[in-house]
This record gives sequence, structure tokens and C-alpha cells, in this order.
Amino acid sequence: MQKKSKQLLTYFLIPLGLFLLNVFLILPLFKGGYTQFMGSIEAAYISDAKWIYENIRNLGWNPLWYMGYPFHLSYVPVLPFLIALLHSIFNYISISSFYRVITAGFYCFSPITLYFFVKYLTKRTLPALVSALMYTLPFLSFLIIPSLRDEMLNGIIPWKLMVLAKYGEGPHIVSLSLVPLAALFFLKALKKPTFKKHILVAFLSSVIFLINPIGVFSLILMLVVILFSEIVLDNPTQKLKEAFKILLLTMGLSAFWYNLSFLKMIFLFEKGGNLLQNLIGLFPFVIIIVPVLVMLISAIFSKKPKLQPVFIGLFWFLIFFIVVGSWVYFRKIYFPQPNRFIPELDMTASVLVGLVILYFLNILQKYGRIISIFLSVIIIGILVYLNFQYKENGWKISAPNSDIGQTPEYKISKWLSLNTQGERVYTTGSICFWLNVFSNVPQVRGGADGASASQWWTHATYQINTSEDAPKGEEEEITLNWLKALNVSYAVVNFPESKEVFHDYRNPYKFKEIKGLEEVYNQRGDVIYKIPLSNSSLAQIVDKREFDDLKPLYNAIDVGGLQKYVDYIENSTLDQGKISLIKKKNTEYEISADLKENEAIGLQISYNPGWKAYVDGKRVKIEKDVIDFMLIDPGKTGNVKIILKFGKTWDQYLGYLITVVTLFYLIYVPFKRKRQNEQTKK
Repeated sequence: MQKKSKQLLTYFLIPLGLFLLNVFLILPLFKGGYTQFMGSIEAAYISDAKWIYENIRNLGWNPLWYMGYPFHLSYVPVLPFLIALLHSIFNYISISSFYRVITAGFYCFSPITLYFFVKYLTKRTLPALVSALMYTLPFLSFLIIPSLRDEMLNGIIPWKLMVLAKYGEGPHIVSLSLVPLAALFFLKALKKPTFKKHILVAFLSSVIFLINPIGVFSLILMLVVILFSEIVLDNPTQKLKEAFKILLLTMGLSAFWYNLSFLKMIFLFEKGGNLLQNLIGLFPFVIIIVPVLVMLISAIFSKKPKLQPVFIGLFWFLIFFIVVGSWVYFRKIYFPQPNRFIPELDMTASVLVGLVILYFLNILQKYGRIISIFLSVIIIGILVYLNFQYKENGWKISAPNSDIGQTPEYKISKWLSLNTQGERVYTTGSICFWLNVFSNVPQVRGGADGASASQWWTHATYQINTSEDAPKGEEEEITLNWLKALNVSYAVVNFPESKEVFHDYRNPYKFKEIKGLEEVYNQRGDVIYKIPLSNSSLAQIVDKREFDDLKPLYNAIDVGGLQKYVDYIENSTLDQGKISLIKKKNTEYEISADLKENEAIGLQISYNPGWKAYVDGKRVKIEKDVIDFMLIDPGKTGNVKIILKFGKTWDQYLGYLITVVTLFYLIYVPFKRKRQNEQTKK
């Protein structure tokens, strides 16, 4: 009976208490609605879920962001697809509300998974509970990085709550809540490997892979530490084999999304920190420091299982302290976007605190069990009390937006939705994040910069926003020419008095000097200008000879090259009746044109190898122009009908095949073993 009561307390009541405590501390998040922080990137995840919900049968190409891009590069699928699925079942609950409730739920789940990991690691309940309660508290990250306090306008709160509520990194928090579970079962699988444990670890790891890339990096770093902690104990070759098997299964289960194009985007995305460049930069460290570190670790921890918790806790903490601390104190970047690993630093520091408590608990037990229990109760009581002290601050930052309809992001999105007919618009800052939450207006930018099929948009938007290094007196002309080159019909400009969050424009007043712009909206510092295009259609009849004469732009301020491109596209189809573009669905367009000799179709949609063009059932070549749009030469004159279709590329099919083979293997192996066991019994 006593054993059952202890199990009830350990495995149910304590986890339930941790969950309810965290729910209470962030209760307003469960009310749903929209965030009060319009600079939050959660708008991108909500837009993704909305896109999936509205286009579930036709997801391949998203024309709303980056002048069109392959949707599979947008983001990993679990969270947006889950939100879209729930909204399709319970459509009276908004997509944004589902986002807030789901991410809040996993936020509350995170201390529980940490509790179970530390309990398994130490075989004790108190250090596990201390770690979970410390992870719920806001103190550790501020003790390690005092400068974080400058962000706390609403009072001290846990940094992971700041990350979730203000910055909108819900997928990161969701994935991080599963990392301790994956670590727990990975440790079990290394100690006593079985096929079922391999499957469980691979499944949890692949789910993390499909929730958030930052969570993936954290998972890999933590599992590497666990692997080394096992290797120094015994049987290193076998442990490496088991880890490799789990890695293969994880990659196989994730390959349907982590195809070559997606991996390329992750490794080479510059704004994300360019992972490949950072890894190459770490190579000297790996060559010089790691061998010395391995020898030192072996000397201290080899064949000492009692020190394994210390090994894991210490090196988990040191890794994330180096990643974050080197950026905070020295502005050195050894891992992409190091500031985003502060919640991991909090988590690992909490584990370390739990281990310190375990050490003192072992000392106190020498003086009697009663003293040990008494002090344990005091410690837990203090931690619970401290957690309740930041409830008010937590509620302030968790509260939903009191009136989303009064924000410039909402007002501008709705105006554009009502006053445009599919024309492309230019927005920046928080407006571009929220535009496609509240409308289906296509824009130059979006919320997943690495997914863009064209890289010229980054140079163009930077120039439009800043005019940096532009030749003196040419700023206005370059800005207008880029807007025309990108087929922008409306540009949203935020002046200093605007309530928009980021104010990306260094000199918004230059737009007042640009001739030909028509002001069509002006409200509280937010102005919308209509751009004078000769033809706002995405399809233009162009002269092939002029196309052949175009030279690659040197950069975004190549005045002559840019002007030549604008002349080429603006002087094309003056008679709009000669060409029509019909969007049949996101992945299919029909172009009808009356072409003369030396004429072709210029299509101001981002080029991607997934696009295929057909004339009379025969495939025709699609070329990329100098700013990554498309040119289609049907090879004939007169009335021409072109069918343009977007399909999956070979690397996507390869990813699907790898995942299917992996699933087949996971089904086949247990079936085969069952048959072998039956034959053995016979």
C-alpha cells in the first residue's frame, strides 16, 4: 500500500501539481485570441496554419509570400497542420486561439518532462522536483545574463515565457518540452537497447525535428552529451552502434520533410545565422580542443556510473552557457542565432541546481532522515512560494490583445483586402507578418525568409527600406524601380508617428519625393501609395531580344542594370488585351497570348524547378531572368495557350521514398521476429 501511495505521489500527483501550477501562472494564454505584441513572429505560424486550412488540397505553391514560393520550405509541419486540423473540427475556435492554447499547454508540460528526466537520471524525486520548479522560476537566466532584465518591462518573468508570449516562438517551446523525454528514452536505449526503445526514441526525435529546427539543434547537443556519458562507462562500440541506429531511424522518419532542398535552406540561410558557415568555423575547435577534452573526460568519468548525472548536467549547462554567453559577453557566434538558446540554458541550469540539491541531500542524510525530510519540505515550499510571486507579471504578458481591430496591422490588412484585386503589395515590419493572418493579399515578403525561391527580394527590400549606399540623388529612382521590377501595385509606408512595431524605413519621407505615386490611404502615420505600373498583371508579353540583352545585376544599387530591366518589363505588354493569366489553382495557371515574332512571356512569379510549362501538350523551357522571375518561350507565334503547373521535385520524392522504406522496416522487423519466435517454439 505504501509503495502504491509513493508511486501515486511520484508519477501522478507531483506532475499534475507542476502542470496546474504552470497553468495558473500563465492562465491568460489559455483565453486564446491574439497576442498583444504585434512584433511577434507567431503571426507567421498562424498564417501557415490558415494557409493549410484554406488550401489543404492544393498546398504545393504559396503565391502570397515572396512572390510565390514552395510551401514545403515554409516551416516544419507538425504545429501548423495540427492547428489547421483542430480548426477544421472546431471551426468556432479561431486559428490564433488554437495556437495560443496549444503552445501554452506544452509550456506547462515542459517542467513535467524535465522532472521525469532528472528523476530517471538521479533515481530520486527531490532533485527532480527542484529542477522542475527552478525551470518554472525566472531567476536562473537573469543570474547568468543580467542584461536580460532590460527586456522585462512588465516585471521579471521566466525567459521562456518571454520567448513564447512576446516573441512568439511557440514551436521552439513546444519542441523543447519533448527534448527531456527523448533524452530519457535515449539514455534507456543505450543502457538496455531494444527495438521498441529505438522506435520510441526515433519517433520522439522525429516529432521534434518536425516541430522546430532550434529544438532539433538542442536535442542533438543534449543527446551527444548523453552518448559520451555512456561511452566513457563501458562498451563504447556498442553504444555508438545503438546511437547510429536511432539516428538512421530518426532521419528516415523525418526525410519526407527534411529533403535536400529543405536541408539546404536550413544550412545556408544567412539570416538564420548560416549554420554551415558556423559549423566550418568550429572546425579548428573540434580538431584542437575536443581530443584534449575527451582525454580529460575519460580520466575523470571513465567507468564511474555514479558520476554520470554530474557529467550530463555539467556538460549540458556548459554547452549552452558557451553558446549563449559567448554571444552575450563577446558577441561571438559559434552557433546560429545563439540568443534563441536561452530557454535551453535555463533548462540545463535547472538540472544542475537539482544535482546540487541532491549532493547536499546526501550529506544531510548522514545527520538523520528527519532533518533531511524537513529541509526538503522547506526547499520545495520556498520554491513554490517564489513561483507564485511572479503570477501578476506572468498574467500581464500572457494577456490577449484587448482590441486587435485597432492595430495598424489589422486595419491596413483589411483595407488592402477590400481595395485590391490580387495585385502584389509591398509591406515591411510587423505589417508583413500579419498581412496574411487577416487577408489573402499577395506580398513581396512574408514570415519565412529562408523559404523564398528568389534571393533578390532580400536585396531589393533592404534597398527600398534603407537606401544604403545608393548613389546620391538616386535613392528615389532606385526605390521606384525596384517596386516596378517586383510588380508591386501598392506600397505600405510607415512614418515615425506610426504605431507599427519595427519602423524599417530609415527615410520614409523619400516616398513623398517620388513622382507618380498616388496616396490612397493615410491614417496615423501609415500611408499606402499606389505604384504607377504600365501593367499590373503578373504575365507580360516581352521581347526575347531585350531579354537576351539583360545583364546580371551587380547588386541592388546597379542603377543602369535595374533601369534596363524595368524598361524591359514596363515597355512590354501595353495592350493588355493581348494576354491573359488565369489562376486555376495555386499550382496551375493558364496563359493565353497573341504573340508576334521574337515575343515570349515574362512571368513575374518566382522561378523554381518545380514549375513546368506546356504548349499543346508538349513541355517548353522555362528560363530564369536576372531577378529570379520566369521567362517562357512557347516557340511559336499567333494565339498561344500555355499551361503552367507546379509539381514536386525529385528530392521531395526521394524524401517520401526514404520515409516509406523506414516505416516498412519498422513494421517488417517486429513481424519477422514474431514469426521467428513462433517457429522456434514449434
